[in-house]
Amino acid sequence: ESLYVNDKSVELSGAMSDNAQITVRDSDQNFYDTENSQSLITVEAHFGTDTQSSSSLLQEVEGWSTIHKLSGLAYLALRFEWNADKFGSIPNVQALVKGRKVYNPNLDGTLTGGSGSHRKDTSSTWAYSDNPILQLLDYLRNDRFGMGITDTYFDSNFADWQTATDVCDTQIQPLGGTDLIAHIFGVGYTANDERTITNTIDLMNSHTVVDTAKKAIDNVKDFVRGSRSYLNFSGGKYNILVETTGSASITLTEDNILGGINVISKNKNSRYNRVIVNFISPDK
Repeated sequence: ESLYVNDKSVELSGAMSDNAQITVRDSDQNFYDTENSQSLITVEAHFGTDTQSSSSLLQEVEGWSTIHKLSGLAYLALRFEWNADKFGSIPNVQALVKGRKVYNPNLDGTLTGGSGSHRKDTSSTWAYSDNPILQLLDYLRNDRFGMGITDTYFDSNFADWQTATDVCDTQIQPLGGTDLIAHIFGVGYTANDERTITNTIDLMNSHTVVDTAKKAIDNVKDFVRGSRSYLNFSGGKYNILVETTGSASITLTEDNILGGINVISKNKNSRYNRVIVNFISPDK
């Protein structure tokens, strides 16, 4: 999505694409040498496909050849032109990235309830999503870094997964329906940077980073906690349920009570349904 060098945003001449070199825009005062009309940074992105080719940029380095493809690994190859005024030491590089593309059964026209071009076994039809339910489904099914659970352990139409996905994508109005001005701090931003969040947002989304060194069940718990959901195994199938509003399945009356009943719940003052956070700029 974007690139930062030494905590400064890099203005590239276009969008990064797979296996293509791109340079710095001539309007970038930080990383373009106007005196010599030269970009000081060349970037070549590789999106991590199994069939990706070797980086032509890295082949300029001795010992790197066409057989060094890093198949299945997403990475950036960068070349810096030496400039004592711009780089006083080895540059610190950071990037804002979108995660893996995932399958969305709601966008699969071959399923009941689905409509679109996604196909469960054809990853080239998938798309990026920040929906935690779709990310969890991908982790459960993935046989490389996930749990490798076969489709026989899911409903043939992924019906409950479709429903849970829709719940997380529900649009809500924060802060009484008014636009929220978010002041952004961190790498690549100044103390005055701000971003307007429109008056509707997803009920829940996720930017989880999966640590394959952790136990699979712990990674699953991270997804479940982040989506207010329940994952259960019943009748030989994995089912998902996101906590939301709905209709009662049965109605209980006093005639159903056989003896005394005592109900204890948390005090309402200990519960909350939103958190407003203030980020304090260290520059102020």
